[in-house]
Amino acid sequence: MAEVQYLLGAPIPLNQMLPNRAGVPTALPSAIVAQAGLYLILNQNNRQENRYMGVTDNFRNRFGIRQGSCFELGFAPQVLNGVYAFLGTMRYRNNGAAGWQNPAGHADANLTISLDGQDYDLEHLFIKAAQHGWPHGTITNTRKTGALANAGGFPINVTISWNGIAPNQVLVPIAAGAQLA
Repeated sequence: MAEVQYLLGAPIPLNQMLPNRAGVPTALPSAIVAQAGLYLILNQNNRQENRYMGVTDNFRNRFGIRQGSCFELGFAPQVLNGVYAFLGTMRYRNNGAAGWQNPAGHADANLTISLDGQDYDLEHLFIKAAQHGWPHGTITNTRKTGALANAGGFPINVTISWNGIAPNQVLVPIAAGAQLA
């Protein structure tokens, strides 16, 4: 069995990202660091718990762009109450491997990992596992939501975990030959 773990940190409230008025810059929360990784933005303002998730080669750049867009669209800081970002990394290991491997990077050119001789896109796997782990929420990153097949001869266990109140982990098993639709 291959294993993939998506390890997310504690929630970062995004309501502090927006300036109170034009021309007054607001610093991003210090927890949004200038490094590569994966992120999940969770909007808890409705029953569906909308999520946007993806990967980036620099969290600060990624969220800085979003900060400017939110302000330019006229969102007030209170609009982001109940919206959180979880930042993290991933690791994986093949069937029978003792140690964990980390992907080379989180940029479009480095999103492929090999599990038991089959190549998988780590962002696609993250999005599909989240869709199955939280079937009642919505995922709004539509770039990589197509079916994901386990073409290998062994199952893949995908775990998404985060720092916070339990339950703080979801496990999505993908049997050999099965797919996440």
